[in-house]
Amino acid sequence: LLKMINAEKDENQEEVSKIHKEIVDFMIFCKRLFGKDFYVECAPSKTKDQVLVNKRLYNVAKAFKVKIIPATDSHYLTKEDRPIHKAYLNSKDGEREVDKFYEFAHLMTYDEVFELITPCFIYLDIEEQPEEIAKEILNNTLEIQNKIEDFSLERKQIIPKVEVLDY
Repeated sequence: LLKMINAEKDENQEEVSKIHKEIVDFMIFCKRLFGKDFYVECAPSKTKDQVLVNKRLYNVAKAFKVKIIPATDSHYLTKEDRPIHKAYLNSKDGEREVDKFYEFAHLMTYDEVFELITPCFIYLDIEEQPEEIAKEILNNTLEIQNKIEDFSLERKQIIPKVEVLDY
């Protein structure tokens, strides 16, 4: 979607059409493969590119009648742990810029996700308010939670009895 946005800015209609077809083909493939278990993920962030992409993701999800959910990338536990994560990353390869990339890469609360997602839907040409869209997106995660079945790998071993031939 970011490539499409950039192609639109460059007025490269050929590239826009190519990317549009790729998106449509991908969405059709995923809907066929996953059925009602297919969701579009958006990422809570304040970065300009991610906000632009989130707006487009919402429109793509609506166009294909697919629910959209937030998906956080959790590399560290809380935003207060960010300096520790930065020190860890820089301990391997020396000083490198990691702040922008990992700024929102912690386990987020409902309120944190709501705060980051809501502004993404301002100025969309739709009737719903940004706050209502954000609540809908967050509540869609509950649907996934309700689909989870308990499963345990803790089982008594079953060793098949097989005749071993003498070669």
